[in-house]
This record gives sequence, C-alpha cells and structure tokens, in this order.
Amino acid sequence: MKRFLSTKTTNRHRTSPEKHELVLLGSIFLPLFLLLWLFPGLLGQIAAPIIKPFLSAETKLRQSLSNQDQTDVNLETVELERLKAENTELRTLLGGESEARIAAGVIGRPTNLPYDVLVIDKGERDGIVKDAPVYVNDNQAIGFVVAVYGESSVVALVTTPGWRSTVYIYGPNIYTTAVGQGGGIARVHTPQGIKLEEGNIVVVPSLSAGIYGRISAIDSIPSRTEQYGYVAMNMSLNSLHLVSVGTRPLSTIDFETAKTVVNEAARALLEVSVPEGILIEAESASSTATSTTAATTTEVQ
Repeated sequence: MKRFLSTKTTNRHRTSPEKHELVLLGSIFLPLFLLLWLFPGLLGQIAAPIIKPFLSAETKLRQSLSNQDQTDVNLETVELERLKAENTELRTLLGGESEARIAAGVIGRPTNLPYDVLVIDKGERDGIVKDAPVYVNDNQAIGFVVAVYGESSVVALVTTPGWRSTVYIYGPNIYTTAVGQGGGIARVHTPQGIKLEEGNIVVVPSLSAGIYGRISAIDSIPSRTEQYGYVAMNMSLNSLHLVSVGTRPLSTIDFETAKTVVNEAARALLEVSVPEGILIEAESASSTATSTTAATTTEVQ
C-alpha cells in the first residue's frame, strides 16, 4: 500500500511541470489564434516587417545575378567584336595578293625602341627573309626587314631619321626624294612652283606595291624658293599590332621598273573589291570598262 502511494505521488510530481508547460503555451497561442481568426489582416501586418528583409535580400541577389549575366554578355560581345576585327584585318593583310605574305604581330614599336623600327614575332623559322618588304593594310608599304632571328625580326621603316627614298607623288605627278624625319614622318622638298596639296598620295616604288601614305601637311612660304611636304601613314605607329611581310627580298630596281610600280599602284587606287553577286557587268561591258580604265589611268613618263 505504501509502495503504491509512493509511486502515485512520484507520477503526480513528474506530470505537474508538463501541465504547466501546456497551460503556458495555451495562454500564449490561444489569444493569438483568436486574434488572427477575428482579424485576418493582422497576420500580414505582423509578418510583413519580418519577411520584408528576406524579400529585399532576395531581390538584390536576383538583381546582382542579372547584372553579372549582363556584364558577362557584354564582355563576350566585346571579345567577339575584337576577334572579328582581327580576322578582318588578317584577311585585308593577306587576301587577294599576287605575292604570298606572312602575317606577323608587332611586339616592339617606336617610343619603346630607338629610331623608327619595329620588332615582329616571326623569324627565320617562319620563313622571314632579310630585306623583305613589310606592309600594313592591303598594299601600304612601310619598310623592310633588316635583321632576322630564329623567332623574331627587326623592321626598319622608311621614315627612319636621315634615310632617303625615291618617291612618286600623285597630283603633281613628280618623282622626288623623301627624307625620314622619325615618328612615322618623311619629308619631301620641292620647288615652290610644284603644286603640293594635303592628301596627295605618295608611293615608294622600291617597296613593291609601293604606296606609303599621303601628304599630311605643307610648309610653304611664298618668299622662299622651296617648299616642304610632310608625308605620314594613315595610322599612328603606336597603333600597329599586325603587319604582313613579303616572302621575297627587295632588290635594286631601275627607272623603268619604278614606272611600272607607280602605274600599277595608280590602277589599284581605282579598283574596289566588290563581293560576287553584287557587281553586275556583261562580258563585253567588262572589256570596255577595262580598256576605259586603262585609258584614263595616268601613265608615268
């Protein structure tokens, strides 16, 4: 009997705290449930301040991811455009030429190197030979290879200070001498009566295709018997990053050969590369057009 009473008392003491917890929870949640039942909108008002920071964080995260995606797309677009530009430049350098050329990257240029020289990343193992002409764009000759190493070469520009080149100037249609001034500039010196104009094209016949640049400035004072024209490329030397190199070395040419180069360069100035299917001409019209072009092209005497 005593044992039963003792056990019963113990069970009563053990369950008492549990009842207190239930009563406490009921006293907290029962009024809350009643309030929510009587005032349904109250839940939104209570929950909004709690949930809002989480929603704001999620929105910021989504916006950040969206911005990152857009940045990635922009970078990919820029890289694609850069690759397309390089591909176009390579096609211009190497395409449609009767003479094979080797594309080369410029790894050293004026301001970093003395005089008007370039260092290119192609050398003997790539087929580069000494005295080979060097071009930018399609047919713009800028100099020639003066030294060849295993994996690189040095190019001297016609504008190297003090270097003299025989040139032909379209417009006044004269031969004269250009003297390198450095910085991609050469200077021609002619009598005052010769009509030099800015934009006159200048050809260096000894450099194969020959076209070097245009007269960019003229120093002419009527009281002087002479005048100066300054010849420049159509781009800054510091912007050069690709060139093409001829596969055959230059050789000394005679005047008749120089005349041929000048005339061929003049014809090239008149021709435009038109994609197949856009240029419309009949066979007879083509022949007529060819003969007309030949007749109207200035022949050098």
